[in-house]
Amino acid sequence: MSRRLRTVAVQDLLRRIEPALLAQGRAGWCRFIDGKPLPVSGHSEAQGVGYGRAASTKARGYKFHGVFEPGRGFVAWRIKPMNVNESKVAHELIGDLSPGGYLVGDNQFDQNPVYETAGGRSIQLVAPRRQRVKGLGHHQHSPHRLRAIDLVSRPFGQALVHARRSIETAYAQLTGLAFGLAPLPNWVRTTPRVENWVRAKLIYFTAYLRSTIT
Repeated sequence: MSRRLRTVAVQDLLRRIEPALLAQGRAGWCRFIDGKPLPVSGHSEAQGVGYGRAASTKARGYKFHGVFEPGRGFVAWRIKPMNVNESKVAHELIGDLSPGGYLVGDNQFDQNPVYETAGGRSIQLVAPRRQRVKGLGHHQHSPHRLRAIDLVSRPFGQALVHARRSIETAYAQLTGLAFGLAPLPNWVRTTPRVENWVRAKLIYFTAYLRSTIT
């Protein structure tokens, strides 16, 4: 993988295989958005490395930002420095999604601009409110955010938020499988190399999902 992933032919092959595998799955009406840190050595000065939060501590590295659709896999993803906020990357990911349906995230996505981006593609973002926010204040809010607040107060919206564990399960599987996102090898540095390595791993993971769906 170290040498061959760098070649144009192999990269082109992977970019063809990935959407072909996703297309074999049945499109759903609900997707889930979250990030996963990809830490590296604290002394690394590689291009694209950032210093940010990884679980309950601070670390240097990259972050995988993904949108997971049960039954299909990760239908949109980006690699960014670890210090880039997930809500900022959400705009890019939403732009890659097919219109319609629901997109569920945690409370850091509870921001008017993210709701507007999702609403512009006829996608209803659903995220629980940030705990430190007690009221809506006196400024104007996105109607998509107001609808999400109403949804989360009802059983259907609460069920959507509860179902967000599916992406956490996907990340756990993606990390735990032998061909998954284990710690980055020493030769996987710089954003392009990390993207190539992650794409190859996601192809394995998507093929694994296909084999487990009856």
